[in-house]
Amino acid sequence: MNNPKSNLTSYNIVFFGSALFAERSFAALLGSRHNVLAVVTQPDRAKGRGKKVEFSNLKQMALDEGLMVMQPATAKDEDFLNQLESLGADLFVTASYGNFLPQRLLDMPPMGTVNVHGSLLPDLRGAAPIQWSIIRGYKETGVSTMLTDIGMDSGDVLLSCTREIDDAVTYGQLYELLADDGAELLLKTLDAMAEGTLTPIKQDPALVTYAPMILKQDAGLDFTMSAQDIVNKVRGMNPSPVTYAYYGNERLKVWEAKVYLGDVPSMASGSVFAADGKGLYVVCGQGAVELTVIQGDGGKAMKAQDYLRGHAIAEGTLLKPNMEN
Repeated sequence: MNNPKSNLTSYNIVFFGSALFAERSFAALLGSRHNVLAVVTQPDRAKGRGKKVEFSNLKQMALDEGLMVMQPATAKDEDFLNQLESLGADLFVTASYGNFLPQRLLDMPPMGTVNVHGSLLPDLRGAAPIQWSIIRGYKETGVSTMLTDIGMDSGDVLLSCTREIDDAVTYGQLYELLADDGAELLLKTLDAMAEGTLTPIKQDPALVTYAPMILKQDAGLDFTMSAQDIVNKVRGMNPSPVTYAYYGNERLKVWEAKVYLGDVPSMASGSVFAADGKGLYVVCGQGAVELTVIQGDGGKAMKAQDYLRGHAIAEGTLLKPNMEN
């Protein structure tokens, strides 16, 4: 039995990406009818204590397929742009690339540049949409494909799909789910382009929100926030950059937390009101939280009860987002 999609146009594509979110879309393209001409990815980086330079998984996938790999420090590089133009691609596809694309580059492919973005645009434009959807307590998010323009995630939306956010899901878990959703949506978008059924939709400026990059210093827990906001932040920064709090000069990474449903004592925000064999409990600006999985400097992540067997934390101890001066 013939597959009707086998009769659709096959595009010659240059793929731009770097992270796992991109790997899933790239793998989907490799398994499709389309022809990937080359891959553009970030330069190799030194990793670990030994500062050993390692290939990204995406680069290795491309090399395994015998594809050309380009790694410009900037997409404005003249030699890179000339090489890219010489490939004669029908369209470019980007997913989690992490580099500014100049207008000259965007003008090259006759079919334009399709970007796979981890939110329901125009909501959550920017570098960290998946993390912010959890941190801000969203119940639903999704993936969009868009025609890239010179702005930040401001191009016309092509297709989108939604996904509910489970109350316990972490950033890492949601990231993988949305990466798979994005790969599927990308192929649907290319099919619709070939069928001529796409209607690009301009983004409504009144609905735009932003999801800026999250840095390590943003991960400190301020317990003047509500208990639910603390839990959302912990989930939204697991597994990276991982939230933390200080008691004195000791730093605790907080991997998992949950809202405490019992009676909350009248104590200052950030006060530990129980730290024993049952767990570690902290007063918040509204309500309280139980820090269930924590990690001391140089140690391993473990249940709070296990950590407290070797590290006493007195009742009334204040947990703060920064080290005491």
